[in-house]
This record gives sequence, C-alpha cells and structure tokens, in this order.
Amino acid sequence: MPPAADIGCGPGHVTAHLHALGVDAFGIDLSPGMVTVARRDHPGLRFEVGR
Repeated sequence: MPPAADIGCGPGHVTAHLHALGVDAFGIDLSPGMVTVARRDHPGLRFEVGR
C-alpha cells in the first residue's frame, strides 16, 4: 500500500492515529508552526511544510 498523506495535518493527531492503525502516513501543513508542534508531539512520524 502506498503512503497516505494527511493534507492540512495541523498538530498531527490524525496522522498519528492513522499510523497507529498501521497506515504508512505522513503529514503536510502550510503552517510551519503546526508542523513544529506535530514534530514535537509525534517525533517518530514525518511532517513537512507544504508550499
């Protein structure tokens, strides 16, 4: 199964939930601040700032 992108991931809680269900998920958000929070709260997951 290809990875799933959580677009507009915010603080990453949905990305983390998907990951807990076994989905290869990563998060993307336009806000660098939200990506910082997501990375802090879910350090084992990938989060990127969208452009």
